[in-house]
Amino acid sequence: MIRFIKVIALLACGVRYSAGQAPSPARQEYDAYLAKLKAAVLAGDAEAVGNLVTPDRVAVSGVNGNTVRGRAAQVAADRVFFRDSRVVSFEMRVTAFSAADSLAYAAGVGTHTVINAAGVSRVDRFQYVDILVRGSDGQWRSRYFMNAPPEPAR
Repeated sequence: MIRFIKVIALLACGVRYSAGQAPSPARQEYDAYLAKLKAAVLAGDAEAVGNLVTPDRVAVSGVNGNTVRGRAAQVAADRVFFRDSRVVSFEMRVTAFSAADSLAYAAGVGTHTVINAAGVSRVDRFQYVDILVRGSDGQWRSRYFMNAPPEPAR
């Protein structure tokens, strides 16, 4: 409950980024985090993805409701995924970002093109929310990640 309150407080008073505005140092660091994530995913490197999440991370996929709890589980799931599939394009576009001290919130939309072991290609489109904490090394790591299919066009 305390963490939830911290997230709400962060959204209310943290550093915000809007289009057309110069990115804050925290936003620049988050963009560097996303670049590392993209490189790891495109390389199929489960361990590198694992280095970008906290040991107690929780990730929930709204597509199928799967929940992955912890860095070790994330790395294990990614090893299986990367063994059977290859991501050939990766985009996560931030639509909202806020940061205060050692906590950050990012929301956005993403698109990944995946080719499975049979050579069949699919495009995954999603919206996401990522709650990150700054580690003792100064790097952002994902603590809570949720994604879901994009909202239908209105």
